[in-house]
Amino acid sequence: MTKSEVETRILDLKQDLVDASLAYDVWREFTSANNRDAFEGAMGRFPRYFEATIHSSLVTVVVTCYRLFEDRRDTANFPQLLRDLAATCASSNDVTKKTSAYSQEILPTWKKVSILRNNVFGHRSKKINPVEAFQKAKITPDQLRDLIKNMRSLLNLLSRETCGRSFAFNRSARREIGNFMALIGNARANNRIGAIR
Repeated sequence: MTKSEVETRILDLKQDLVDASLAYDVWREFTSANNRDAFEGAMGRFPRYFEATIHSSLVTVVVTCYRLFEDRRDTANFPQLLRDLAATCASSNDVTKKTSAYSQEILPTWKKVSILRNNVFGHRSKKINPVEAFQKAKITPDQLRDLIKNMRSLLNLLSRETCGRSFAFNRSARREIGNFMALIGNARANNRIGAIR
């Protein structure tokens, strides 16, 4: 792989991780018990909007995380990038050990994600229903968060090693969600959205 090809692949994976991170923020903010009291009124007034937003955000997280670590040779993913780099670049033993450690940390949660992707979101299993798939996966919100964090760390390690730079990954949707929910509450209190309903 040329340096330009490596940079392009890394930037593609970075964008996927940004998308997964933002979708996780949306899904988690709307499903967290910590926000239930603050968001309950607006979510009760616009239930279909919030149901669709929560569902599509989770689908984005699951499908994107699955895609990032699937082991296909014909798609852009971490395993293929690691193979391509191993074939064309000399990495230090330290970097090889660290990438292996990240991969071992990522894989157990990724397998849980793959259960959801392969039985609920990417395909709908005829053998188990969605509830059973979630029970089988036994995945927690914190595990999804940590999966994304570990993938970001792995990408930064590879990017520093091959391109000499890393990414901040400091974009978050949490503050905007809080502002949005406050805006809905204020607009409703001032009768500005009554006609929309």
